[in-house]
Amino acid sequence: PFFAALERLDVIRVETNRLVGSEHQGTGFELLDVLSAHQEKAFARLYSWVQDQAGNLDTEAAEADPVMQKAVQTLYATPTFYKHCQDIVISVRKVTVVKNFVAALSYPGGEAGEAAPRKVRPLDVHANDPVRYASDMLAWTHQCVVTEREL
Repeated sequence: PFFAALERLDVIRVETNRLVGSEHQGTGFELLDVLSAHQEKAFARLYSWVQDQAGNLDTEAAEADPVMQKAVQTLYATPTFYKHCQDIVISVRKVTVVKNFVAALSYPGGEAGEAAPRKVRPLDVHANDPVRYASDMLAWTHQCVVTEREL
């Protein structure tokens, strides 16, 4: 309902712009002011929600949330909010990816502090074979890039 209301607000703004070009300019400008205030408030609330939700992106198994993607796409209309959202998501994911890479190098199963390690060996096990070690790191990086693209 939130995104539908924002889309409806855009439609109303387009229709109101027609009033500005007609004999009802005063009314058109008043309506545009009110609509702009509502739209700015909606974008601010959406930005705040994205900030709160960014904390959920700090897990290795973070999945692409369609609502989050729609929120960020919607904020694209306001470059300042969009840039801040990008920065927040990037910083959270950067910390998570680095932490997961270090864990994949060093810990059985790939996660630090894992109670019951899986049967996956840390990448450091093959450190004595440079080609295998580099290949494993590149494979991990490739998988990570694919996952991050989906987010």
